[in-house]
Amino acid sequence: MSKDMDLKSVKNVEELKPEKEVQLRVSKSIEELKFMKAIEEIKSKLDGVESKLNEV
Repeated sequence: MSKDMDLKSVKNVEELKPEKEVQLRVSKSIEELKFMKAIEEIKSKLDGVESKLNEV
């Protein structure tokens, strides 16, 4: 077999990954987005506290 054919076979196998694995990746992505949102909220609150401290 040629290298191109081997690569195509690998790509085809990757495309046929079980649905559970896809769901796990989606769940992980959702959790990462929630985590990033929480970090942004904490940063915003810290900025507010810092600004109040600077006023004092």
